[in-house]
Amino acid sequence: MQTDRQQGDFIEELPQVLAFSPDGHWLAGGSADDTVRLWDVSTHRQIAVFGHTGWVEAVVFSPDGRTLVSTDAFGAVKLWDLAPTARSAC
Repeated sequence: MQTDRQQGDFIEELPQVLAFSPDGHWLAGGSADDTVRLWDVSTHRQIAVFGHTGWVEAVVFSPDGRTLVSTDAFGAVKLWDLAPTARSAC
């Protein structure tokens, strides 16, 4: 098991896929533990965790950075509205 030493947040699996938001403020990572995690690049803090039904195979931000799209090994595609996350991360 990996851990984020600064925050003490446990990460079950290291991300297999990564994507930066268009403005470079966020980093999204998808992994085999069926999660998508979102980090604030400037503070190195994990700010959100989104669940999936299987191994996350891809993550991508919309061009305006307001939506995160992820897909898993079972073919599920999820769209995550990041507006609430942006407000809580401020």
